[in-house]
Amino acid sequence: MSKNYEGIWSPMPTPLDTTGHIDVKRIPELVEYLVEGGVDGLFPLGTSGEFAFLSRDERRTMVKHVVDAANGRVPVAAGVSDTSIESVIQYAKEAEDLGADAVVTTTPYYFATGDKGIHNFIKAIVGRINLPLILYNIPDYTRNPVSVQLLNELSEEHLIVGMKYTENNISKLIQYLASCGKKISILNGTFALTYSCLSFGGAGSVISVANIAPKKASSIYDDFRAGRLERAAKTQLELMQIDQILSVGSFPAAMKYAMSLVGQPVGGTKPPIPDLSDSEKSIVRSMLENYEKHEPQ
Repeated sequence: MSKNYEGIWSPMPTPLDTTGHIDVKRIPELVEYLVEGGVDGLFPLGTSGEFAFLSRDERRTMVKHVVDAANGRVPVAAGVSDTSIESVIQYAKEAEDLGADAVVTTTPYYFATGDKGIHNFIKAIVGRINLPLILYNIPDYTRNPVSVQLLNELSEEHLIVGMKYTENNISKLIQYLASCGKKISILNGTFALTYSCLSFGGAGSVISVANIAPKKASSIYDDFRAGRLERAAKTQLELMQIDQILSVGSFPAAMKYAMSLVGQPVGGTKPPIPDLSDSEKSIVRSMLENYEKHEPQ
């Protein structure tokens, strides 16, 4: 298992300008904020990055500027998800050309394919790309969950180097870790399971909370690895208030709005995702103010 795929990673938002296009001037500032905040890796073009609504040119632009701004300080795993095998391969080749360290793809989505279909999907992709592949398991969005048996097969065949696990199911997480945690990097994508993932041998987490409070979020991993377990658990409990913000409105609208409130504006959402209403913005402001009011100094 590569140690390059450990720690607290940022599933980066895609900064947009007032016209809905990528704000390339904001990307280096955002990368600097996250890296200085202590995140261990960057994952552009995931769910938080609204990848499904971006054009090919927009995806390429995002990866290029993130890689350039990161400048080798932390690894960049570029999202290449698509329903088409050929498109995933093309995105992966472009990510390699742009200097990404790894690529991330969800399972196939829209059509339910089962384990056999997922296995064929991953094998076809890996056979034609050069970068390490991280599998993104997010069945609420794809309708194609990764079984423990399938993950074990993919690990044994060295088709993947890791998995981002985005389900709110600790029992299943433990099964994954027990079966494959020493073979690949298993990174949790649900913030509430961050401490638990580390406790059972997980490699870390890819969590949207890290975009709003990177220093606090990254400290969970640092404290845990240093044996400061009580402090790590306490920080997760404190950040649950931030995590609750993310459920307001249509994701990732609340995350992007909260980032503007902490001095990291990344614009609105990519249509057709609706921005927050005035009442929803008020809720987010109130939740963030409550967190900041009680945040330990």
